[in-house]
Order: sequence, then structure tokens, then C-alpha cells
Amino acid sequence: MATEQEIWRHLAKLQDPAFGQPLSVVDVGLIGKVEVTGGVVLVTIMMFNRGRVLIDAAASPIRRHLLELDGVSEVTVEAVWEPEWTPDRLSPRARKVLGFTADDPVE
Repeated sequence: MATEQEIWRHLAKLQDPAFGQPLSVVDVGLIGKVEVTGGVVLVTIMMFNRGRVLIDAAASPIRRHLLELDGVSEVTVEAVWEPEWTPDRLSPRARKVLGFTADDPVE
């Protein structure tokens, strides 16, 4: 059985489909929450916009990536709109890669 911590570490290796290399879905703040119950994983993602194509483009790679882990038998990816994604969700690494400076506000 995979732990929540293992899930987060594995997600940190998954390239974000919108921003690309070298940023992961964790770096850009796409992942809101991870819940693990036995071999079942629920991942909540916070989308940048409401386009269905983008939801599918984010959810499918996350699902496939997590199913690679031993002990993960099922993955559900749920998109949420609240709380709203804002740039404050970006990791320090993402802010640097995307060209934010120390003077830029987080929101």
C-alpha cells in the first residue's frame, strides 16, 4: 500500500502538461489534496481554467502515473474550483523558472 507521502513524491516527478519541463504538477500547485485509503487514491486538482480538454489533459497523466506505483489499485482525479488556483500556489522553483522576482506579489 502506498502512503500519502509516497504519492506526493511520485507526483513531484510528473511534468505539468501546461507549463512543461522542468516543472511538475506539484511545482505549479495543480495538486490540491491527496487521500489514500488502502490501494485507492483520490487526487484533487485545482485547474487554471474550466476547459474540459485541459481537465482531461491533466487528470489522465496523473491517473496513469500513480497507477505505476506498487500498492495503488485505483486512482480518481477530481477537479475543484474552490479554492481558486492563484499564483501563490507556485513553488519557489516554479516562480524562479517562470521568471518571477522577489518583488512580484504572490497573487
